[in-house]
Amino acid sequence: MNDLTPEELRRALFAALKQAFPTIARLRPMVTVAYGFNYDGVVGEGADLPGALTELILHAEAQELVPQLLAAARSENPTHRGLRKLADESGQGLLRNAQDETIVIEKAGFQQPEEWRDLMSRRELAVFRIEIDGGAAGPAGIGTGFLVGPNAGLSCDHVFERNGIHALEFNRSRVRLRFDYKADADGSTLRDGVTFGLQEGADWCCRRSPQGQLDYVLFRIDGTPGSDPVGTPGTPARGWIDARPQPLATNEPLLLLHHPDARRLEMTLGAALEVQARRIGHNANTQPGSSGAPCFDSKWRLAAIHQKGVGAGGNNGAVPMPAILEDLVAGPCAALLAPAPPERRGIHAL
Repeated sequence: MNDLTPEELRRALFAALKQAFPTIARLRPMVTVAYGFNYDGVVGEGADLPGALTELILHAEAQELVPQLLAAARSENPTHRGLRKLADESGQGLLRNAQDETIVIEKAGFQQPEEWRDLMSRRELAVFRIEIDGGAAGPAGIGTGFLVGPNAGLSCDHVFERNGIHALEFNRSRVRLRFDYKADADGSTLRDGVTFGLQEGADWCCRRSPQGQLDYVLFRIDGTPGSDPVGTPGTPARGWIDARPQPLATNEPLLLLHHPDARRLEMTLGAALEVQARRIGHNANTQPGSSGAPCFDSKWRLAAIHQKGVGAGGNNGAVPMPAILEDLVAGPCAALLAPAPPERRGIHAL
């Protein structure tokens, strides 16, 4: 970890942990479950909260696990602004230098960095990696999707069809939707995340449009990940992405949250180079596994679904959300698209 001296990091981590876990009862499950060590093996018997935090931090330093400790704390208390701020300052944040970037397109305007990061973190929580059971080889990432309601997901239809997951129940049980997967830059897993399946029965697929048309699928999830707390019980709900579309203009900035090549969740920046009623050409970097990713404008409002890699004209392709929503509301599944949950500042991705 960088940017802070060891002593500055130690003091900042102590203060953030003390605020985020103000009692031993709150601290203990974080250490045991998220950090992965027996609490009594790390903290001496009878230690009060300051003593326990000191011993915990010394343990992490001795084991060279300070990044893992910070990641564990954030996973158990994703709403805590101090932990997110420390992650940014120590080099673990996803957009540590976001405020240094400049948007020069007039329609994009100017964004407040803190509010922009808060919105990004909310969107991160709602995006998942779509996996298919690979047997002995384990699950394989095949695409990206996102929540549009407590138990409703949206992605590209071809992500399912090309992998033998058809609109009926055939192969439905092979699909897993993985939220909150975290890894280091070198690919080492920091957090496995949580997984959900598709709803049982043939009606898991609520509405679809094949690849030659709008190439989307709206599906029901087994469970309610959008309403479930993120981290330990009592933490705020995950939430979902407001499906009400935000039309893009030509040359407007475009942001993708996706799992390129089935890696950890990543963000890429680009622009909408060609905007049509049913197609958008853009230049944001993508790889296999990016299909189905939500595309946002510069204010993190949903604008399109990324569909495919380089096509005609050398641009990547996306399907505008206005066209998808128009098709959805004409069918019987519009009720799955829940009203957007309140935007609550300080709710951060794990």
